[in-house]
Amino acid sequence: MYPQRGLRWTYADLDARSLALARGLIAVGIEPGDHVCVWADNRPDWIPFQFAIARIGAVLVTANTALTAPEIEYLLGQSKTRMVVCAPGREAEEYLDVLAALIAGGACPRLARVTVMEGTPRDGMISVDELVAAGESVPASVVYERCANTPVSAPANIQYTSGTTGFPKGVVLSHENLVENAYVGAMTAELVDRDVMMLMVPLFHCFGCSVVVLGATTHLTPIVALQRFDPGGVLEAVESEAVTLIHGVPAMFRALLAQPDVRTRDLSSLRSGIVAGSMCPEPLMRRIHDDLGVEGICAAYGLTEASPGVTISNSAAPLEQRIGSVGIPYSGVRLRIVDPVSDVERPVGETGEVLVNGPGVMLGYFDDPEATSAVITAEGWLRTGDLGFIDEEGALHIAGRIKELVIRGGENVFPGEVEDALRTHADVADAAVFGVAHERLGEEVAAAVVLCPGASVDAPALTEWLATCLASYKRPRQWLFVDGFPLTASGKVQKFKLRQMAEAQGPRPSGEG
Repeated sequence: MYPQRGLRWTYADLDARSLALARGLIAVGIEPGDHVCVWADNRPDWIPFQFAIARIGAVLVTANTALTAPEIEYLLGQSKTRMVVCAPGREAEEYLDVLAALIAGGACPRLARVTVMEGTPRDGMISVDELVAAGESVPASVVYERCANTPVSAPANIQYTSGTTGFPKGVVLSHENLVENAYVGAMTAELVDRDVMMLMVPLFHCFGCSVVVLGATTHLTPIVALQRFDPGGVLEAVESEAVTLIHGVPAMFRALLAQPDVRTRDLSSLRSGIVAGSMCPEPLMRRIHDDLGVEGICAAYGLTEASPGVTISNSAAPLEQRIGSVGIPYSGVRLRIVDPVSDVERPVGETGEVLVNGPGVMLGYFDDPEATSAVITAEGWLRTGDLGFIDEEGALHIAGRIKELVIRGGENVFPGEVEDALRTHADVADAAVFGVAHERLGEEVAAAVVLCPGASVDAPALTEWLATCLASYKRPRQWLFVDGFPLTASGKVQKFKLRQMAEAQGPRPSGEG
């Protein structure tokens, strides 16, 4: 349902709409294995198109709504997309104009059709109504036959990595990858008949179209959807629709808690939810539990290459257990912690690279066998690029990205450890730690800090405070105090932008040698 639009569908309505769209896709020439890109925010027809594309054996290519013209040109070209389904874009980047220019300039020769969800199509484009009308000549039996002939191992979705460190790669996920992962995630969350799930994360991300949509669908759980994230709209929908499950990234929950009327809203229906997409600070987890009243809030860990869920905490476990780790593996998922260089297994409690094996591991990166072989071993283990350790109870703890590891004069500094320490300071709302170039040491530790409202702590004070809990080589020597972090559209901190800000600022020592 889309309460802000007054739109309510049953699952039978969804089935009928996706069938009509599937017939239309066949009518305009989409064949099994063809790539169809959806470039739009969470409009009502997004989910029906997701199912329609799958039903005819085609492959859904998801496009981040924040992409600029050069970026969408790269994505459409690299993915060999044949058709784009889009909605009018934002003011700074009108999607229809961008696509019209790409087609006119011959930049995407494989791109044959553009269908517009809402708004007026440009020349050569068609509306969704026209697509549905074209499909009336295609018997529904053709859709059913296509569906029956599509193996579960076939590609269903190409998700492009968020690009926090470089050019995105197309992660190819099968029907089996996605449905198995979504079903296990929903079972772990123990969905019940009375549940109502909030969709506030973007559908172009695995969190939205897999964890929320497919997870809810496996249990026929009602979904309350917003076209785009709006914290006030989320709180209003939770209250009016008695939402019980709320999933999101830390930045979204932080925005909800910052709403001036959050304490006067009736949010008593909320029982559980998942915080994922990036590491959630412990104080924020406590506030979600205490101030939003989400008593069963869980931390989870995943990545697009794993469809995406890997671990999740138990919503029934004591809060202290849930906020101290990202939980235990999904059913069927195995973990290894290895030395990033030697691949030697690390013992319990020691940090190394997290390797994942299980039914969610991707088929590979699209049209990039070299990149695929670099992250999937011959035995089928996915190298996540994340650093972490497993504790005595089997729960996973994430320390950061290998690429974010700061090597200061030969000493390894795990950004996650420093961030966790900073977040325990009463005046620090959040922290992001990264490396900056240093002539003598190779790299120096830098930190970007968001202070709590009204706080005035400075760099020397934080440095002095960290001396009580961190070795000298781990303490930041360069500091940025910011109002917020640059984020991807899916809520991940773009540390390369923070690094650029720090380099532009120049070294400002904290006073510690």
